[in-house]
Amino acid sequence: NKYSNTANPAEKDDIKVLRYADVVLILAEAYANLNDETNAKIYLNDVAEARDLSFTGYTSTGAQLKADIINERRKELAFEGDRYWDLMRLNLPITNHVKTQNPYQALPIATTDIHRIFPIPQAETDVNPNITQNTGY
Repeated sequence: NKYSNTANPAEKDDIKVLRYADVVLILAEAYANLNDETNAKIYLNDVAEARDLSFTGYTSTGAQLKADIINERRKELAFEGDRYWDLMRLNLPITNHVKTQNPYQALPIATTDIHRIFPIPQAETDVNPNITQNTGY
């Protein structure tokens, strides 16, 4: 039911969809960042246990708890376009898989690489002379 207007493809669906699991994992991450590990684990386990009834829950603490939350986001929100933004938000390296020969080669994109920041649209720089284009564009 993500796109409810399938009967009339001429009309575009312009509905923003935010999944409940995404909100719960954001809350878990926020609690972890506030060092409230008890609540972080409660919300993290709510999502994980809903997907796998045999899962007994995460018991990690500290940096591992935060890593578990990000890993659960990766699994829960797979193919929804959130992973890149998680890596950007957390300032983590991105691995780009490029086919150079055979097989694919993993090329890391460092956190300091200028290509991690998008260019400012030309329309924005045209109307505001105080805006300068990001480096490299």
